[in-house]
Amino acid sequence: MINLKHLCSAFLIFCTSLASIPASADVWDPKVLEQLRHDLLVQRLKEREEKKEIERKQTPKFIKEMKRKYSLPPGPYHELRGKNADIIIDQFWDEIKKKHPDFRAGGYVTINDNGDWFSCIGLEKILKNGVFVYIEVIKSSNGWVFYSNEVAGNFWSYLFNACNSDGEIVE
Repeated sequence: MINLKHLCSAFLIFCTSLASIPASADVWDPKVLEQLRHDLLVQRLKEREEKKEIERKQTPKFIKEMKRKYSLPPGPYHELRGKNADIIIDQFWDEIKKKHPDFRAGGYVTINDNGDWFSCIGLEKILKNGVFVYIEVIKSSNGWVFYSNEVAGNFWSYLFNACNSDGEIVE
């Protein structure tokens, strides 16, 4: 049986889809689409060159020293939720906004059985040319912070292991 609630919901969906038609028409313009593809390719090539330059500076000796200095406590890491996780993420987000005020973010916290936590935040921004930029940031309960655009390769992979949850949720 269809009631007023269903009709209102259907009307709202219909109006929303109508409102998005002009936006999608702009995106599908072949000239705009080709320019977006070009800008995206240029941005990705720029990011790839930056990563190569970072990796060139990260000699095996440097990586070994960094892993020793910024050691990860043993896992497994569980996803932390609740009031404590919100406090950690909010404080870290306040720090990040000082460096990247025009980015949006989403994040989570992992924690091991010893209470060592890692706040893992993904930053995103759409540039004026429509290209999407994504940066990951990790902060440790030991106080260190690393951005994915500042370290690369093996060392970043090593650090990012702390953000991989085993699926268990703790509060």
